[in-house]
Order: sequence, then C-alpha cells, then structure tokens
Amino acid sequence: MNRRPRLAALIAACGLLFALLSPALGADEKHRPSDSCTSPRDAILQLLFWLQPEHTDPTRAATCLDTSSIDTPTQAGDRQAAARSLKLLLDVENLYVVPEDVPNDPNHVDSVTGKSRHVLFPGKFPLLAVEKVEGRWLIDKEMVRKAPELYRERVPLDLDGVVQSLPTWAQGDFAGLHVWQLIALLALIILGIILQKILVFLVGSWLERLQVGWIREAMTAAHKPIGGLALSLVLQLGLPGIRLPIGAHHLGILSAQILAAFSIVWLGYRLVDVFADVLGRRAADTESRLDDQLVPLVRKSLKVGITIIGTIFILQNLNIDVGSLLAGLGIGGLAFALAAKDTVANLFGSVMIFIDRPFQVGDWIRMGEVEGTVEEVGFRTSRVRTFYNSVLTVPNARVTDSAVDNLGVRTFRRYKTQLSLNYNTPPAKIDAFCQGVRNLIETIPGMRRDFYLVEFTELGDSGLNVMVYCFMYTKDWADELRARHNFNLAILRLAEDLGVEFAFPTQSIHVEAMAPTAERSKGKLSTFEKNELNAVVESWGPKGDRYKQMGLLDAEDLGGSPKIG
Repeated sequence: MNRRPRLAALIAACGLLFALLSPALGADEKHRPSDSCTSPRDAILQLLFWLQPEHTDPTRAATCLDTSSIDTPTQAGDRQAAARSLKLLLDVENLYVVPEDVPNDPNHVDSVTGKSRHVLFPGKFPLLAVEKVEGRWLIDKEMVRKAPELYRERVPLDLDGVVQSLPTWAQGDFAGLHVWQLIALLALIILGIILQKILVFLVGSWLERLQVGWIREAMTAAHKPIGGLALSLVLQLGLPGIRLPIGAHHLGILSAQILAAFSIVWLGYRLVDVFADVLGRRAADTESRLDDQLVPLVRKSLKVGITIIGTIFILQNLNIDVGSLLAGLGIGGLAFALAAKDTVANLFGSVMIFIDRPFQVGDWIRMGEVEGTVEEVGFRTSRVRTFYNSVLTVPNARVTDSAVDNLGVRTFRRYKTQLSLNYNTPPAKIDAFCQGVRNLIETIPGMRRDFYLVEFTELGDSGLNVMVYCFMYTKDWADELRARHNFNLAILRLAEDLGVEFAFPTQSIHVEAMAPTAERSKGKLSTFEKNELNAVVESWGPKGDRYKQMGLLDAEDLGGSPKIG
C-alpha cells in the first residue's frame, strides 16, 4: 500500500513531463497551412499553426475566420483578438485537433445536412464548425462571435494583464515554456497538496463527531487517494490558465484525468477493505461460519468491479470507443463463454451455495464418494478435508447438482446394534437385560430419552437377538465415539451383573434324550432369584447407584444432555 502514493505522484509527474517535452501542433512543417482557406483542414490549421510559440502571427491566424458577426470586422485588432480567444477556448475545453481527422477536400459536403460544412467536435463542442463561404472555407461566424465571451466565462481572470505585469525574467523561455508557466505548474502541485490536507482535516473533523468507528477507519484509509483527486482537480482547473501549447495542454489534462481515475480506483480499494473488515467483524459474531467465507468473495468481487470501471474511464479519456470495444468483446465473449461454460456453472454454483446454505465451513458432509469437513468455499470450487487428512477440491457445480448429506447439523447421532445372547439365557434374564439397557439410556448423560427401542426381536441362528436403537446428543464425532465407548462398557457391565452371556456365531448340538433331568429343567428361576435380578436392574436405573460406581464420565464431559422427555 505504501507504493501507491509514489505511483500516483509518478503518474502525474511523468504525464506532465511528457506534456512539456511533447511537440506542439504546428511544429511539424507538414501541417503548415497554405493561407488560402481551400479546405476545412486548411482553415483550422490556419488558426492553430500561427498561434504556436514557435511561430506566432495573430494576423495570419485570423485569415480563415468569418468575422461578419463582429461589430467592427474591418479592424485587425478585433480579428486578432477573436483568433486568440478561439485558440484559448479550445485549450480550456481540452479540444485537441488531429489534422488527419479533418477533411482536406475543397468540395466536402456533410453527409447528414448536405451542406458544405464540417463540425469538428459534434459530441463535445458542436459550435466549432467550418463552412464554405463564397468559395473559401471559414470558421463559423457564431463561433467567432461567442469565443471571447465563452473564454471569459471559463477563465474570469485577466491573465494577459497579469503576465504583462510580471518581471522580464519570468517571461523568459526555458525548455520551450515561459518561466512563469513552470512556476505556475509547481504552484498547482503545491496547491493540490494543500487542498488535500484541508479536505482531510475538515471532513475528518466533521465525521469525528459521529463517533462511529468504521467512519474513522474509512477516513484514515482514504486520505491519500483524496490527495490524488485533489491534485487532479487542481491540475484540470489550473492548466487552462497557464496557456501551455495545445499538445502539452492536452497531455497534461489527460495525465490529470488518468490520475483521477487511478485515485478513484485506489479510493475504492481502500473503502472496500474497510467495508470488508466491518463485514468480517459482524460475520464473526454470527453462528454461521459460511459468512466468514462470503467476506473474502465480496472483497474480491468489489475490487474487480472497481478495476473494470476505472479501466473503462481511462479508455474513454484516451478517446477509445468503449461501446464498440465492448460490442466486439461481447461477440468474442460468446465464444469464450461457450468454451468456459463449466467455469460459469461453477460460479453460479458458488452463488447458490451462499443462497441455499446446504452446509457451513466446518460441517461434516457426505456427497457421493466425497466425505469430510468443509474447509473453504471459493468462487469456483470448495475444499473438503477428508478424515485421512487429504484435501479434496470439489467443483461448486457438482455441489448444487448432487445430494449433500450434511452430517454436521445432526442434533443426535444414531446408535443401532444387535446384541446376541446365548440360547441358554432364561426369559426372565432376557427381559431383565432389555429393561437394564433401557435404564442405561435413561441414565447415561447425552442420550436421547424421548425415543429409543430396546427389544428382543428374533431368534437368530447362533443366539437370541436384542435390537438396541437409540440416539446420542454429541457435538462432534470425537464426542460420539466417547459416548459409544461409555454406553458399550455400561452394557457389558450390566450383562456381567445379570449373569448374561453373549453368543458367538457358533452352533451347538444338544441331544435332549441324553441330558439329565435336572439340566433339562434349568432355566426356571425361583422367586428369590427373580428378586435379585430386579434389584440389579433397578441399580442400573436413574434411581440406582450402580452406574455411578463405575466412575464413568458425567454429563459435562459429554457436552450436556438435551432437555428432552
């Protein structure tokens, strides 16, 4: 950022230096008029050529003026004054005549009006026209009549009197210019710096009363671009009064306009940074993490738009037909768009992600074969960190066209398993075991208590299957694993206390006829044994103390339990 003030000053200095060293119109002898006013080009060159510092001759400069509208056209002084006023008015209006653009045909006819007339600047200054009068091409009489008045409106100060009152050394020549002109250029630059300081002080003092933090940040960021704008404004207002040669004046004004465009772009960049910082602070206060990714995208988009606008402004100042250029780019852009349709689809995909918000940065998502944590959402792609620590780059168009399973927004994590008990487990113990697991779900912190299923569902090939279907309230995958760990250990300890054994996928062949009578009657429990089972089950319930004796984690370690049911 520290280089930009130097660059702005370099633009202005190089432009002015180039303006001072550039050849003035008329220095090239190939543009020397014939004094006969035989064509539109010859008429306008007659005025401009003979009012250059290298060869000043106001009498010859007035040769091709239609002075019929002047009160005393016979007086040479009036004609000479009209010629000077017209030349100075062109300088003030920054109208640079390119001789090759003016028709050189003595029989030229305007294609629109059908008259022997040519308007030099139809869009900018339609008053300036050359027309054929009695076989000679002359500058329009209305333009000649109004030139002194128009010049006085734009430059009210009597510069001729001021210049004549200057000492002799100030009117001397140096590097193709008068010394006073060089001093005036330096004074303009100093005036621009002073104006910048004054503007920053006044605006800053006024805004300080608002006591708004971002306004102070904006003023701090904008004071240097404002300096460039102030210098450009002073140059554009002051250069016409210095009366530089037309070529130098034109390039000086052009340099000032380019400096203004650069300063505006620079100011836009600074304000965008302040705006993005404010958005970033507000995004940090929201729960959505996707806003944090939106801020850099907004910053980049605004800067690109500002750059495009600044470029168009500079091209317009260079007299480039921006409309035709954009039309040509539009035709070529169609082919480019067809070739870059995937990129365009990804850009629209990024917009839809920010609108629909299917996920946020940090969410665990599953999308086809892609599974991991979202790290970044960009203009064209999104980045997903997998669980084996690699990074997958996913086109945003695919995100919008695919089903996204956002595992990160789950309130509960599902736990589903089949517990297979030995076939020799008595029904009373099976029922006690199922009730004990239900009590665990009601007791263990972090378990969803309003909905769960623990049922003896089927007689399996190798055991008696008990389905456990429940949900856990955990913040992330690590908490889920800890909750599963605690729940599984509690189930094993419950089975140990009840004397319930889990079955393996094996098959046992029992010959009933060979079994002793006492063994065949096994499985029937006495009333005392049933009471013992009930006591074990109750000890694993919310009012029991068996779970607490295991020394397992409490509710705070698991992130708390939802207040459900």
